[in-house]
Amino acid sequence: MLQQIGTLILTAITSISLFVTTALLPKATPLSVSYALGSPLPLRLRSGPWPTPTPSPTSKPTSRPLPKVTLIEGNSILENVNVYRSSLGLGQLVRHEGLCNYAQTRSAQIQANWSHGPFNADISNGTLSNACTECFRWGENLGKGYGSSAAAVNGWIASSGHRANMAGSWDLGCGVFTSNGYGVMIFGKRK
Repeated sequence: MLQQIGTLILTAITSISLFVTTALLPKATPLSVSYALGSPLPLRLRSGPWPTPTPSPTSKPTSRPLPKVTLIEGNSILENVNVYRSSLGLGQLVRHEGLCNYAQTRSAQIQANWSHGPFNADISNGTLSNACTECFRWGENLGKGYGSSAAAVNGWIASSGHRANMAGSWDLGCGVFTSNGYGVMIFGKRK
Protein backbone atom coordinates (compact mmCIF):
# COMPACT_ATOMS: atom_id res chain seq x y z
CA MET A 1 0.00 0.00 0.00
CA LEU A 2 2.76 2.46 0.95
CA GLN A 3 4.69 1.49 -2.18
CA GLN A 4 1.62 2.25 -4.33
CA ILE A 5 1.15 5.63 -2.67
CA GLY A 6 4.86 6.39 -3.14
CA THR A 7 4.64 5.44 -6.82
CA LEU A 8 1.59 7.67 -7.31
CA ILE A 9 3.34 10.62 -5.64
CA LEU A 10 6.52 10.03 -7.70
CA THR A 11 4.45 9.82 -10.89
CA ALA A 12 2.60 13.05 -10.09
CA ILE A 13 5.79 14.94 -9.21
CA THR A 14 7.58 13.60 -12.29
CA SER A 15 4.68 14.51 -14.59
CA ILE A 16 4.39 18.05 -13.25
CA SER A 17 8.11 18.82 -13.18
CA LEU A 18 9.06 17.29 -16.52
CA PHE A 19 6.76 19.47 -18.60
CA VAL A 20 9.24 22.29 -17.97
CA THR A 21 12.32 20.03 -18.06
CA THR A 22 11.57 18.49 -21.48
CA ALA A 23 10.98 21.92 -22.98
CA LEU A 24 14.56 22.85 -22.06
CA LEU A 25 16.19 19.66 -23.40
CA PRO A 26 17.54 19.74 -26.96
CA LYS A 27 15.34 17.94 -29.47
CA ALA A 28 17.10 14.87 -30.88
CA THR A 29 16.27 12.34 -33.53
CA PRO A 30 17.38 8.83 -32.61
CA LEU A 31 19.70 7.44 -35.26
CA SER A 32 18.84 3.79 -34.93
CA VAL A 33 17.13 0.81 -36.46
CA SER A 34 13.94 1.35 -34.47
CA TYR A 35 11.26 3.84 -35.46
CA ALA A 36 9.83 6.59 -33.27
CA LEU A 37 6.42 6.23 -31.64
CA GLY A 38 5.24 9.67 -30.57
CA SER A 39 6.92 12.04 -28.20
CA PRO A 40 9.11 11.10 -25.21
CA LEU A 41 7.31 10.19 -22.01
CA PRO A 42 7.37 12.92 -19.37
CA LEU A 43 10.31 12.05 -17.15
CA ARG A 44 12.65 14.26 -15.19
CA LEU A 45 16.02 13.21 -16.58
CA ARG A 46 19.29 14.59 -15.39
CA SER A 47 21.42 16.49 -17.88
CA GLY A 48 23.96 18.35 -15.73
CA PRO A 49 27.69 17.70 -15.45
CA TRP A 50 28.78 14.35 -14.06
CA PRO A 51 32.14 13.08 -12.89
CA THR A 52 34.18 11.48 -15.64
CA PRO A 53 34.93 7.81 -14.95
CA THR A 54 38.52 6.61 -15.07
CA PRO A 55 39.03 4.84 -18.40
CA SER A 56 39.81 1.13 -18.09
CA PRO A 57 41.69 -1.07 -20.54
CA THR A 58 39.56 -2.91 -23.06
CA SER A 59 38.89 -6.59 -22.47
CA LYS A 60 39.69 -7.54 -26.08
CA PRO A 61 42.35 -6.24 -28.46
CA THR A 62 41.02 -4.66 -31.64
CA SER A 63 42.42 -4.90 -35.14
CA ARG A 64 42.63 -1.13 -35.63
CA PRO A 65 43.11 1.75 -33.21
CA LEU A 66 39.89 3.11 -31.76
CA PRO A 67 39.16 6.85 -31.88
CA LYS A 68 40.01 8.90 -28.81
CA VAL A 69 36.86 9.47 -26.78
CA THR A 70 36.25 11.82 -23.91
CA LEU A 71 33.66 10.33 -21.57
CA ILE A 72 31.28 12.77 -19.96
CA GLU A 73 28.30 12.36 -17.65
CA GLY A 74 29.67 9.00 -16.44
CA ASN A 75 26.68 7.36 -14.74
CA SER A 76 23.95 9.64 -16.04
CA ILE A 77 22.67 7.28 -18.74
CA LEU A 78 22.23 4.51 -16.18
CA GLU A 79 20.61 6.92 -13.72
CA ASN A 80 18.24 8.25 -16.39
CA VAL A 81 17.34 4.72 -17.52
CA ASN A 82 16.61 3.95 -13.85
CA VAL A 83 14.35 7.03 -13.64
CA TYR A 84 12.43 5.67 -16.63
CA ARG A 85 12.25 2.15 -15.15
CA SER A 86 11.04 3.61 -11.85
CA SER A 87 8.25 5.46 -13.66
CA LEU A 88 7.07 2.05 -14.90
CA GLY A 89 7.30 0.46 -11.43
CA LEU A 90 10.32 -1.63 -12.45
CA GLY A 91 13.40 -2.41 -10.37
CA GLN A 92 16.57 -0.37 -10.64
CA LEU A 93 19.52 -1.65 -12.62
CA VAL A 94 22.70 -2.11 -10.60
CA ARG A 95 25.88 -0.63 -12.06
CA HIS A 96 28.29 -3.39 -13.11
CA GLU A 97 31.95 -2.50 -13.65
CA GLY A 98 32.55 -5.15 -16.33
CA LEU A 99 29.59 -3.85 -18.33
CA CYS A 100 30.93 -0.29 -17.85
CA ASN A 101 34.28 -1.31 -19.34
CA TYR A 102 32.47 -2.96 -22.24
CA ALA A 103 30.19 0.09 -22.79
CA GLN A 104 33.26 2.32 -22.88
CA THR A 105 34.86 0.09 -25.53
CA ARG A 106 31.62 0.07 -27.55
CA SER A 107 31.39 3.89 -27.42
CA ALA A 108 34.69 4.05 -29.30
CA GLN A 109 33.82 1.18 -31.68
CA ILE A 110 30.53 2.67 -32.86
CA GLN A 111 32.29 5.83 -33.98
CA ALA A 112 34.20 3.73 -36.52
CA ASN A 113 31.44 1.16 -37.21
CA TRP A 114 27.86 2.25 -36.46
CA SER A 115 26.38 -1.20 -35.98
CA HIS A 116 25.09 -3.70 -33.42
CA GLY A 117 27.13 -6.35 -35.31
CA PRO A 118 30.19 -6.24 -32.99
CA PHE A 119 27.88 -6.49 -29.95
CA ASN A 120 26.22 -9.59 -31.41
CA ALA A 121 29.63 -11.05 -32.24
CA ASP A 122 30.80 -10.38 -28.67
CA ILE A 123 27.86 -12.41 -27.36
CA SER A 124 28.88 -15.32 -29.60
CA ASN A 125 32.62 -15.15 -28.99
CA GLY A 126 32.35 -14.93 -25.18
CA THR A 127 33.53 -11.34 -24.73
CA LEU A 128 30.32 -10.39 -22.91
CA SER A 129 30.45 -13.58 -20.82
CA ASN A 130 33.90 -12.45 -19.69
CA ALA A 131 32.72 -8.89 -19.05
CA CYS A 132 29.83 -10.11 -16.87
CA THR A 133 30.42 -13.67 -15.70
CA GLU A 134 27.17 -13.73 -13.71
CA CYS A 135 25.09 -12.77 -16.76
CA PHE A 136 23.47 -15.09 -19.28
CA ARG A 137 21.74 -12.46 -21.45
CA TRP A 138 22.68 -8.95 -22.62
CA GLY A 139 21.11 -6.00 -24.42
CA GLU A 140 22.43 -2.81 -26.01
CA ASN A 141 21.07 0.65 -26.82
CA LEU A 142 23.12 2.95 -29.05
CA GLY A 143 22.62 6.62 -29.83
CA LYS A 144 24.50 9.34 -31.69
CA GLY A 145 24.01 13.01 -32.31
CA TYR A 146 22.59 13.85 -28.88
CA GLY A 147 23.52 16.93 -26.84
CA SER A 148 23.28 15.15 -23.49
CA SER A 149 22.69 11.75 -21.95
CA ALA A 150 19.17 12.85 -20.99
CA ALA A 151 18.43 13.63 -24.65
CA ALA A 152 19.77 10.19 -25.63
CA VAL A 153 17.50 8.45 -23.11
CA ASN A 154 14.52 10.55 -24.25
CA GLY A 155 15.31 9.48 -27.82
CA TRP A 156 15.33 5.84 -26.73
CA ILE A 157 12.01 6.31 -24.94
CA ALA A 158 10.56 7.51 -28.26
CA SER A 159 11.84 4.39 -30.05
CA SER A 160 9.91 1.13 -29.55
CA GLY A 161 12.93 -1.20 -29.66
CA HIS A 162 15.08 0.93 -27.36
CA ARG A 163 12.15 1.54 -24.99
CA ALA A 164 11.53 -2.23 -24.79
CA ASN A 165 15.20 -2.77 -23.90
CA MET A 166 15.03 -0.19 -21.10
CA ALA A 167 11.86 -1.78 -19.71
CA GLY A 168 13.19 -5.33 -20.13
CA SER A 169 13.87 -7.95 -17.51
CA TRP A 170 17.41 -6.82 -16.62
CA ASP A 171 19.33 -6.71 -13.34
CA LEU A 172 22.61 -5.00 -14.23
CA GLY A 173 23.74 -2.24 -16.54
CA CYS A 174 26.05 0.58 -17.40
CA GLY A 175 26.02 3.43 -19.87
CA VAL A 176 28.45 6.00 -21.18
CA PHE A 177 27.95 9.27 -23.01
CA THR A 178 30.81 10.86 -24.96
CA SER A 179 31.71 14.47 -25.62
CA ASN A 180 30.87 14.06 -29.31
CA GLY A 181 27.30 12.87 -28.67
CA TYR A 182 27.52 9.06 -28.67
CA GLY A 183 25.60 7.10 -26.05
CA VAL A 184 25.82 3.42 -25.17
CA MET A 185 23.74 1.50 -22.62
CA ILE A 186 24.56 -2.15 -21.94
CA PHE A 187 22.08 -4.34 -20.05
CA GLY A 188 22.74 -7.66 -18.29
CA LYS A 189 20.53 -10.38 -16.85
CA ARG A 190 21.87 -12.50 -13.98
CA LYS A 191 21.78 -16.27 -14.26
